[in-house]
Amino acid sequence: MGAVQNATRREAKDTALLGESNSVVRNRLSRIIQFDMLQRFNLDTCYRCGRKIERVEELSVEHKQPWRSAADPKASFFDLDNVAWSHRRCNSRAANHEKTHCKRGHPFDKANTIIAPSGKRKCRLCDEDYRKRNHELIAQVNQRYRDNNKERIAQRGKRFRTNNKEALIQKGQRYRAKNKERIKQKRKERYHRNKGM
Repeated sequence: MGAVQNATRREAKDTALLGESNSVVRNRLSRIIQFDMLQRFNLDTCYRCGRKIERVEELSVEHKQPWRSAADPKASFFDLDNVAWSHRRCNSRAANHEKTHCKRGHPFDKANTIIAPSGKRKCRLCDEDYRKRNHELIAQVNQRYRDNNKERIAQRGKRFRTNNKEALIQKGQRYRAKNKERIKQKRKERYHRNKGM
């Protein structure tokens, strides 16, 4: 019990001195050492894009071939010939391109894949579902607003019509002049429909 308490006290003291937990600081130090060694031996080139890795924050260690799907995952994980360095963004992009289905299980095939301007893939079915739900939500919010503000909306409409009376009259005249035949046809249809009732 005493050893555990001493380790906990030591961890707390280290955290107080360094401002972060010991594991976070060790991880950062390890990454800085890796980056320094890569620069010294001129190995600081991204495996994916071929450009130089400029900052330690960009550094990512990755496996060239996915180790989880290998015949011997453990050997593939520790195989140094299968390890490379890359930019973090290149590594995460590559991981996303290996996915065959979206998070809801729809396949990433030609018919169901949207490529965004950034190059990111999106699922067409999920995107349509999101837009539909969002459209319905906006319609509900707008209806609630109209229900709660009927008088205010009516007053705003009256004010607009009063302030823009001449412009509205001119717009109506332009529309009627441009669509004479269409208006005549609609009047005939309405007349025949009412006559048949």
